[in-house]
Amino acid sequence: MTSLPPSEFNPRVPSIYDPRLVIEEDEDSSIIKAYYNATTENSRLAEIPESQAERDKVLLLKVDANFCTMYPINVRRDKHDYLKPKYGTLTSITLESEFFGLPTTVEAVAELLTELPEGFSKQFQYGLGLKWEYRFIPQTVSNIPSINALIIDESKEVRIDGNRYILGLPRYHQLRRALKYHLPAISE
Repeated sequence: MTSLPPSEFNPRVPSIYDPRLVIEEDEDSSIIKAYYNATTENSRLAEIPESQAERDKVLLLKVDANFCTMYPINVRRDKHDYLKPKYGTLTSITLESEFFGLPTTVEAVAELLTELPEGFSKQFQYGLGLKWEYRFIPQTVSNIPSINALIIDESKEVRIDGNRYILGLPRYHQLRRALKYHLPAISE
């Protein structure tokens, strides 16, 4: 297990309370799991030194050669749903693509995040998922009964497959642009 040291993403919070990115390889080394690892609220309030502080560890990302699955979480400590799914019943967003290699270091995972499509949050400190201005996409999908996964693939399709809402990347970008410019998302 390796971890990325705290960053300076929020200078108002002392660095010992900043979250860390921690990665682990699956037993067969085909999947990398990345975790959001932050000092627990009790340790933070008690001002326990970092070396002795308890830490929360929540799955944030799974990556293999063809998929990158994010588990968006709320990371604001002042909210009742801290470390819970950011989009309610929609618990994962998967990007299907062959451009994802298997990152084997924390730095490689952080680099992979910078390569996510436009509109995605690329800093693990903010819980991943979509940027705030595009939150309506996953929020709308989460309102569909029995859907708990959003899959963004290379197709041009939009469909439901079991508990998964599949959205083609071109359609995703069309929706994102429509939200950005407040345009209707209808095309073709």
